[in-house]
Order: sequence, then structure tokens, then C-alpha cells
Amino acid sequence: MSSLRPLIGLTLKCFPKEGYSGDVAVNFAAAMASFLAALWAGHNARFHFFPFYETSAWPDSRALAGILARMGGPVFPVETRLWADLADLRREVAACDALVGVRFHSVLLAAQAGVPVLAISYAEKTANFMTENGLGRFFLRYEEVTAGALKERWDRLWGERAALKLKLARIRASQKLLAERHFDLVLRVLDKKGDL
Repeated sequence: MSSLRPLIGLTLKCFPKEGYSGDVAVNFAAAMASFLAALWAGHNARFHFFPFYETSAWPDSRALAGILARMGGPVFPVETRLWADLADLRREVAACDALVGVRFHSVLLAAQAGVPVLAISYAEKTANFMTENGLGRFFLRYEEVTAGALKERWDRLWGERAALKLKLARIRASQKLLAERHFDLVLRVLDKKGDL
């Protein structure tokens, strides 16, 4: 990974009018287009797009197409990286210098891999994960997304990325302990054969 030409992972989500208020999709696409263009121009960034949902009526690739359309077509290269399984996706995310993640599980994978993540929360689970782990300065709710807000959080993340990687290692260790405790509790309940 090279900070001279950083590799930025990207996950997206469509915000259809049927489920989201106002012009969220239009505003989101415009803000992301401006932000990604600035990353490309300012950092000579490379982008890997990791689609999560491609079989629905609102595939993630449609969100990327909307962003690129705001620019009049691809202004900078975005390489779509399809993944076969979770281990494959984890390797791809781990190879990134940072991730701009809309999909919750991409945020978790980045944190697990020690990859600084700028999270865009469309559900409370993302906001909760980020704030509960002391990462609240590195996320935005989808309705708050503007090019300026994205750039401000990105500049903070990029400036603090070395310290952030250390923090993510501590978070990973604590999350692993928490998962082990939960697993132990489940085993104890199963050993009692349902007798609570």
C-alpha cells in the first residue's frame, strides 16, 4: 500500500425515493462525485469498488453509475472488484489504504483489517458501531452527506491514519473478546438444553 498513490476502497448503496426522503439520492450522488473527484485530483487516488447487492432492483453498481453520471462519465478510474466469498472480500479490503464505506459489513471488515474507514451510515447499526468504538469523528449519516462534510472527515482520517490503525487493532481485540463471550453464553444455554 502506498500513501503516494493511495488505494481507496468504496462501497455504496442506492437511496430510492420509495424508501428515503427528499432528494437524498441526488444529493448523495452529487456530494460523492465531488468528493471522489477531489480525492483523485488531490491524492492521485486509485479506487476499488466492492458491490454488495447486484441482484436487487437497486444494485450497488447503480449507485456508482449515478455518481459517475454526475461527472458526465468516468473522470477517474474506478475498478469494480467482484468477490467470491467473505475471505476474498476481506483480503481485498485489507489491501486498501482506506475505505469509504456505506455498507455496514464493509465498515466492519475494514475495522477488522485495520483499514481506516470513513463510514456513511444509513442505519443505526453503523452509527452505533462507530460511536461505541470511539470512531464517531469518522462517520456521517447519509442525510448529512455533503462534499464539504466528506472532505472534512476524510482530511481528519487521512491525517490521523497511523494512530487510527493502532486504535483499530485495539478495537479488533476487544470485539474478538466480546464475540468469544457471546459464543460462550450460547454454548452454556445449549448445554442446558433450553432450560433457562
